[in-house]
Order: sequence, then C-alpha cells, then structure tokens
Amino acid sequence: MHTRDIVALIAVISVVVCVVDAKTQRDTGQFSFAIIVDSEPGQKLFADKLQSLLEAEAAVQWDGRLVERADMDKLLEELKISASGIADPNSSLKLSQILNFDCLLAVKTKTDSVIATVSLFPSTLVIYEKTYTERLEPHSLAVNIVTNAIRAVREHSRDADKPQVSIGSFYNVDPHRKFLDFSIDVSLKLRQELVKNRTIILTERLFPSDLLSEFELARGGFTEQIAKNLSAPPSDILLYGEFQTKSEQNLNEPFAELNFTLLVVSPTGMCENHKVEFSCRSNEQEVVIEQVLKIIRQAVSEVRTKLDAGKQRSFSQREFEEFKKQAFRLMPNPPMHDLYGRLQFGKREELERALHMLECAMLFKGDDVQILLSMGAVFDGMRRARQSNYSPSDKEFFTKICQELVERAYYIGSDKNTRYCYWYYFVYDGLGPPPPGCIQAAKYIWDTRKSEYWERDHIHFSLKRLLESDIDTQLKYKLFLEEVSEFENAHRGLLTLGELFRIFEKEIRIHDYNTQFMNESLTFAQHLLNKESIYIKALGHVLNFTVYFRICEQNKDTEALKECTKHFREAIDLLADLHEKYDGNVDLLPYSYMLLQFYDKYDQLIKKFGLENDSAELKEKYITIKLKAGDYGDDGIPQLFHTLLPQLWEQSKYERGCELLTDYLENLDLSNISIDIRSYFIGEYNRFLCAMQGRAQIGISIDRFEKIEFDDNLTGNVNKIVASENSIYGIRSQFVTHTSGRAFKFTPA
Repeated sequence: MHTRDIVALIAVISVVVCVVDAKTQRDTGQFSFAIIVDSEPGQKLFADKLQSLLEAEAAVQWDGRLVERADMDKLLEELKISASGIADPNSSLKLSQILNFDCLLAVKTKTDSVIATVSLFPSTLVIYEKTYTERLEPHSLAVNIVTNAIRAVREHSRDADKPQVSIGSFYNVDPHRKFLDFSIDVSLKLRQELVKNRTIILTERLFPSDLLSEFELARGGFTEQIAKNLSAPPSDILLYGEFQTKSEQNLNEPFAELNFTLLVVSPTGMCENHKVEFSCRSNEQEVVIEQVLKIIRQAVSEVRTKLDAGKQRSFSQREFEEFKKQAFRLMPNPPMHDLYGRLQFGKREELERALHMLECAMLFKGDDVQILLSMGAVFDGMRRARQSNYSPSDKEFFTKICQELVERAYYIGSDKNTRYCYWYYFVYDGLGPPPPGCIQAAKYIWDTRKSEYWERDHIHFSLKRLLESDIDTQLKYKLFLEEVSEFENAHRGLLTLGELFRIFEKEIRIHDYNTQFMNESLTFAQHLLNKESIYIKALGHVLNFTVYFRICEQNKDTEALKECTKHFREAIDLLADLHEKYDGNVDLLPYSYMLLQFYDKYDQLIKKFGLENDSAELKEKYITIKLKAGDYGDDGIPQLFHTLLPQLWEQSKYERGCELLTDYLENLDLSNISIDIRSYFIGEYNRFLCAMQGRAQIGISIDRFEKIEFDDNLTGNVNKIVASENSIYGIRSQFVTHTSGRAFKFTPA
C-alpha cells in the first residue's frame, strides 16, 4: 500500500471516529462547544481579549468538551477561511465535522456593538442571537454572552418529554449542627435513587450548604459549580426541605425524634405546589427518602400530564418573586429600599438558614443579581460571625465565594447595588487590610470611571488603594498625573493635595536610600513643573520639596537646602494664586492639613540648619488668602494661628495680628468651635490689642465676650468676668447650682 493510501485511510477512519464520538456525545447530552470571535478593522485587540475571556468563562460554565482555540485557528488557516466566513453554513458545517463540535458560539465585535450567535450542528440551526449595545466591557460581555448562550443550548437540548427535577438542600434548624451528616446522607441516597429513574432527568446542582461541614469546606473550590448554576434553565420540579428536633424527647432512646417538612414548587409552572409534614428518628433516612419519592412521583405525574397535553414550559416570575421575598425575610438584615448587599450580622444558624433559601431561589433563576448579591452578603456575614467555630480556611473560602458571587452579579447587571458591592467587597471591606484582589479591582474601577457610573467615593478610595499599594512607582506617578489632570478639567480633585502629599511622602520614606528612585521622583516633579496648570505646577513644587527635604534629613547638602527652600516658597505662592486663577471655584485648601505638615517641616529645616526664618510671612500670606476666600471654617486655621501669632509677636506686628484675628472672629461660626479654642483666640486678641494700644494692663472687651456666647448653648449667658492670680475667668452663674462653673479661662502674657 502506498503512503498516500495509508494517509487517506487514516483520514477516513478519523472522520468516522469523529462522527461516532459526536453521536455518542449527543446521545449522552455531552455536547462539545466551540467559540470564535471576529472583529471589524481596528477592533482586533479587543476581539482577542474577548476571545480569551469567553473561553475562560465557558470553561467554568460548560459541562462538555471545549474546542481548543489553537485547533480552531490552525484549521481556519488550512482551509483559508477567515473568522467572518464562519457564518457561512457550509464553512461552519465543514468545520464542525472536522473539529467535532456540536455548538458554535460566533461573536462579531463592532465599534458600537457586539453580536453573539449560537448555532447547533449538523443542522446549523441558530438557537440564540443577540446584539449587545451597552456595557461593551470585555469582562461583563464574557459573562453575559456565555451565560445566555449556554442557557440557550441547555434549554434547547433538554428532553421535552421528561420532567426535570432539582433537589435543594435539607436544612437542619439546629444551632448545634448535630444532624449535618444525617442531612448529607439523605441527599446522597435520594440522588442515588432518582438517578435510577429513567422517566425523569435529575439536574444536579452543587451549593455551599451541601459542603458546610469543616472537612468539605476545607476542600473548597466549587466556584465553578456556582458558575454552572448561572446558566442552568429552571427545572420543572424543585424539592427542598427542613427539619428540627422535637421539643420533647425520650431520653431513653439513642436517636432523636425529628419533625420534617418537604416542599415542592415548579419554576416552569408545570405542577402545583406541595407540602408534606411528618416525623422520623435521626437514624431513619429511609423514611425521609420514601416520603420524598412519594411527593416527587405525584409532581412528576402532574408534569407529564401537562407535557402530554402539549403545555409549553414557562417561567413563573410571580412564584420566583415570592420565593425571593421568603428568602430575604430569613436574612438577619433583610434588603431595604432595594439595597441587596447589606452587611449581615447574625448567628451561624440564622445565616445558614438564609443561605439555604437563597440557594433554592437560585434554582429558579441562576443569574438574578439580587439573589447573587444577597448570597454574597450572607457569606460575608458567615466570615465575620463570632462564635461560629468556622476555621480560618473556612473563612478564606467564604471570602472567595462572596467575591465570586458579587463579581458575577456586577458583570451581569451594573446598577447602584452591584457597583457598591463590587467596590465594598473587593476594595473597601470596612477599612481593614486590603481584601483579596483589591489592587486589580481598584485598577478596574479607576480604568472604567468614565464609562461606568461609579460613585465619587468609589473612585476616590480605589485611587487611594492604588497609590498606597506596592505597584510600580512609575504607574503611581501616571495615576497621580491622571488625577491632577482631571482636577484641572473639572475644577476638583478626587484626592486632595493633602492626601497626595501624605501618600508620596510615605513612598519617598520607603525608598529613602534609593538614589534611582529619588532621581526618578525629581524627574517626574520637573515634568509637572513644565505643565501649564498652576495646580499641577504647585504639585511639582510640593513633590520637589518632599524629596529634597528627605535628602536634607539624611545629610547636610547645601544645594539640596537651597532647592528645598526655593520649592517651598514657590509652592506656597502658586497655591495662593489658585483662588484667583479659578475665580473662587476651587476649594483653596481642603489642603490645610498638608500645609500644616508642610510648614512644620519647613520650621524644622530652619531650626536644624540655621536658615533665614521667613515662615511667618508665608503663613500670614496663606491665612490672608483663606480669609479672603471666605473659608473661615477650615479646621486647620486655628493650628496655623498657633504657630503664626507667636512669630508676629516676636516681630512686633501687633496691628497685623489684631487685624487677622478681628477678621477671623467676626466671620467665624462660633457654635462649631470649642470653648478652649474660643478662649485662646480672645486671649490672643486682647494681648495684641493691648500691645498695639501701648497698654500695660490686661484689656478686657466685654462686647467681645458677649458676642462669643460662652454659654455654649448649655447654660445662661456668662454672668461675671473675674481676674484672679493673673488669669481671666468667665463664670456661668453667681450661685452654686448644677449649672454653675467656669465657662472659660485664659492667661494673657
């Protein structure tokens, strides 16, 4: 036999084997699945990313075989068929015969939409087609396209003549969990019995409550099962149950008496609801199974009667909504005002019971975002639950499942709830240490801030997490520049200058002795100084000052000292100009705390190296700008006055001190200021007033005291002002009563 004949024979055998294998797979319900993505010009990078995500998502949702991307690409090249040509029935049928796949998901990416089509082979029947025009973000598209496509395949391929049965959990209402093994044994034996019944289809689902024993949880890893449940079509019959111990027990009996309740509902509306109550002992699993089989036989009979009569399967939305409400009522903190991600604080048994019902609701509809968010919140509650006896590995597992559910809910439907929960469980998590996946999620929120309706706080905190993380410094500087550039465009920043200052000061401290890092920081600062924006230039000076200050702290470098003082002065000058530049539309200093640190460092520099002390002039300039801008309520101003007034006193600038204090006190909302701070300002005012007027004795302005209303809204007005031992006191009452006492005290110099 010639070589070419051998090759031909092998080819024939291969085709025959492929056809036989395909038939076997179809007969057993194990379809093979292929995915191909085509793109318009300019969309190739997006298409490639979407292809990878679609394959990854299909790997966790699809039960059968997936055709490898490499095999598909190789064959397309050999057959000289482009991805777009796959839509031709002849081409796609030829591919399905050679590659042995039963289902093809063909996706076409355009500039403003994505089209997904699912075809079955060898019939080339199109069973699903949808155009996606919103949320054209690859992660969200991948979850939605694969979930909808696989559900379409499963619904189309299920036997129209056989009732489908799903078994929910058998929940034990017992905080001590003594009968967990009993519940698991019943589930296993029941499934073994139902598998033997060839007249029904048992749709297997796996949920967390099936694995709540410590050993099972430690094995973890069933996020794939959750994904499979997303695309599972509703069954005709859903059975679940719960049991509890009787209140009175015969202590002479080794096994407990249990009260059992079994319930049947039909997500497809093919049978009536059923409820059975009975009693048994904790060693009588057979009694439970007998009752279950009896109630299922009755439900199956009803379903088959309706199928034979030609009734079409539907979806009972009303039944589903009622089921959801029932599940929500069992949560320790039920959803309120459409908030489905509320934190759940409750006992272990409360949380597990809520989880049990939420899972049963998921058997109705696996991709309902409200159910997914609520389940995620319950898992988070189980992680936080006190006295729960969950092991660290269990809690780690709960975190993983919570994030998996919440992430899928967000990808399936973006709304206020899903976005909040995604941010909370991936980025925030109660201001504790960063949760798993924090940096990737924070980067995702930052990158999608213009296409998604994230709350301002979500973007703000995500950026802060990124800047405080150990990601590449150059990436931090890039994010930094993006943030300040957006400020320039919107007249507001997400992070205040003070926050950015603290973050980068910490970064610089971490890299104290890294010369390369210091040089990179100075280069970046120079990049900022070259920008037109006054705000960005000011940031450049702040960054320069911070770097040079650290260099000065490490060694007395004359050039570094010069640069440090130069950038300090220029930063203050530019910040002072911001208010006029933006016509008052910029909140000049929510940056006050940063400036306090800034001034404090400059004072340290002056003292340490004996520099000319001009900080009073700069502080005076800053306070003047703040008061001119009408920003009297800034919490940082009192602290600035504490450092400025002594310097003005030393320089004999009494009139200037009086002028600043008068402007400040006459416009300040005194009800928000503590008595100690009020007393301090009155004392300083009188000190400067007396010095300015050349008076040696203590000057008291009764009008000033009355205006400030030292009663603090708690007692009557201050009734008496007395001097004693070089101190001035304001007395609330002349009589000894429960309201009497000192309203204020100060000691002028």
